[in-house]
Amino acid sequence: MQNCLHYDLILLDSGYAFNNKNGSAVDIFIREADDWRIAEKADDAVGHGTAVMSIIVNGHNCGKYAVFKAFTSTTQSNVDNVLSALRFINEKVSCKYIQMSFGVRGFNRELETICRELYEKGIILIAALDNCGAMSYPASHDFVVGVSGDPFLKTKNDFAVSDSGVVDIYAKSARQIVGKNANGYVVEQGNSFAASYVSLALLESGKSFATKESAMRFFSPGYSTFSPQEKSMLLGTKAALFPLNKEMYSLVNYSEFLAIQLIAIYDIKYSSNLRRTLLSFDGRNEYVVKNIEKCDWVAFDTLILGHMRELSQLLGRDIKRELLEKCISNRKNAYCFDGNLYGEFSEKFRKEGLILECADEYASLYAEGRLYQFKTPILCVLGTNKKQGKFTLQMQIRSVLQQNNVRVGVLGTEPNALLLGCDEVLPLGYDSALAGHFGSKITEAANYAMHKIDVLERDIIITGGQSGFLPHITFNSGHINASQIPFLYGIMPDGIILSFSEGDSSEYLRKSIRAIEGLISTKVFLLALYAFHTEKDYVIDVSKRLLTDKEIASQRKRIKKDLGLEIVVSGDIRDNDLLFKKIIEFYCEPTETEQ
Repeated sequence: MQNCLHYDLILLDSGYAFNNKNGSAVDIFIREADDWRIAEKADDAVGHGTAVMSIIVNGHNCGKYAVFKAFTSTTQSNVDNVLSALRFINEKVSCKYIQMSFGVRGFNRELETICRELYEKGIILIAALDNCGAMSYPASHDFVVGVSGDPFLKTKNDFAVSDSGVVDIYAKSARQIVGKNANGYVVEQGNSFAASYVSLALLESGKSFATKESAMRFFSPGYSTFSPQEKSMLLGTKAALFPLNKEMYSLVNYSEFLAIQLIAIYDIKYSSNLRRTLLSFDGRNEYVVKNIEKCDWVAFDTLILGHMRELSQLLGRDIKRELLEKCISNRKNAYCFDGNLYGEFSEKFRKEGLILECADEYASLYAEGRLYQFKTPILCVLGTNKKQGKFTLQMQIRSVLQQNNVRVGVLGTEPNALLLGCDEVLPLGYDSALAGHFGSKITEAANYAMHKIDVLERDIIITGGQSGFLPHITFNSGHINASQIPFLYGIMPDGIILSFSEGDSSEYLRKSIRAIEGLISTKVFLLALYAFHTEKDYVIDVSKRLLTDKEIASQRKRIKKDLGLEIVVSGDIRDNDLLFKKIIEFYCEPTETEQ
């Protein structure tokens, strides 16, 4: 009969050795083939489950408990056993609480699904976070009570509740006596034992809890679930952009990816861009750059505003403020690449029923250093310098892969990423909120953004760094893009495509590759040439000339001879087949050790 067995608490652990000092009822379930049965006698070769359950049975001796022998090691979880046990409980057992003394570091859809089904039945799930400091499941799921130890909590009744969205509650976890066996007292430490104190407190309360929130409010009446604010997609159908800078070219080149139709491009009258005709890469969309002073406010419903700090300084006027005010008076939504004036104008837009979106607003978790581990293969584009079309290359890779039925996830580090339909955006370049930080803040922000794509279960995730990875010169701290290193540690890419310019020597490229591959376990498997020779580089205007086919052929020959790598030309659709071939070779074909 379904659900004929009922327990106050079920523990998934390494077993139980019957050494409790009272008469609490504890059933031990062992797996036989694809089924579970109550063992007539069982031991716990590891001892972990016995120690964890001893805190429960010695503290609350009037309950009925069960231990499912789901794994036989304290260092490695048997996910198959865990899933089997949870399915058995879901079909044939009822209980108030399930406590899980394990953490799976990679996201597992089956584990999430079965845990959610159990939770929706009214079972409170309590899980220990990874002892080594990684993000782990099921503790990291928002419907599970995630428990971590705190060495400063000294007694079983000491708890610290958190609304960070990662750890829900801290409990005693330092070295402690948790039981006694034939060899004497058992001394243990770790998050599993902290989880037992949380379970024990809930059992001793004598109350029934239908949701995680109600259980957590037993510890802290003011508890509320953390829910990071996600960026919304813009309302409207037609957009104009201003000014025409390097981030805007990707919107033009790959306008077929835009979530909103681009109909007009504006710049200042002093720019050499006026009256230029621009085409998207696929040739379907054509634009003529117009004067912002003669803006046709009726033609669009959303204005995309790029970086304007230096432009405003040159003009001697706050042009971004002027345009935001005109958006309000003309009842237009706005999408800003940076947070300048966002705080001042967001409420004004809201009161008028308009949307002001800022690419630089990102969801942040206080993760206490815990990092998600990824299952999806990750490809990262890095570069040797600024203005190399790195984001354009990422869009090219995305387009090529999608044309070959590859499910692609994208984390964009440029503020235009959301407009181009990327899954997540985390601006790290010019005027971004994170650009001035170094270390854990960037690592955790990038890691969390990648995690949100990883759970979508795509075939591959594409992302890219900013500016130059290895500085050419170090005369000033501005020459060093220090944010690249913590960003890499946050995303941990499997493969790298390195973008370079014609002036980069083979020795410099070799050093860059060694530096990248020496930092993390990755491989630079392809180079991408930014096929322009820069004649001059001013603040507004950049005069460039496209490399000839002969010059490009010379670069291919040099790189192949000196570094043994092939190159593709960024943005050149003639190299799409080669680009696809090299990616598939790297990510899909077995290595010599795998054959």
